[in-house]
Amino acid sequence: MGSPVERVLAKSGWRKDDVDLVVPHQISVRANTEVLRACGVPRERCHLVIDKFGNTAATTLPVALADAARTGRLLPGMKCVLAGLGSGVSV
Repeated sequence: MGSPVERVLAKSGWRKDDVDLVVPHQISVRANTEVLRACGVPRERCHLVIDKFGNTAATTLPVALADAARTGRLLPGMKCVLAGLGSGVSV
């Protein structure tokens, strides 16, 4: 997932430091650790919910976004990157 995220950031004109929050697809804690490493994003700027809700498959991003908003981690005006997996990668 790291390379697609980097391409989207480049196209948007954002640097990694501009991103306030990253919400990745969450299939396992191990996979998320690898995604964060590949993207070069510190854990504290990532909203993970797999430890709360488990693998929520296709609903990962909406569940994580709702949780981020509910807990105050995602606020209006913040720059947020979503990275999802399925039959491919969407960012």
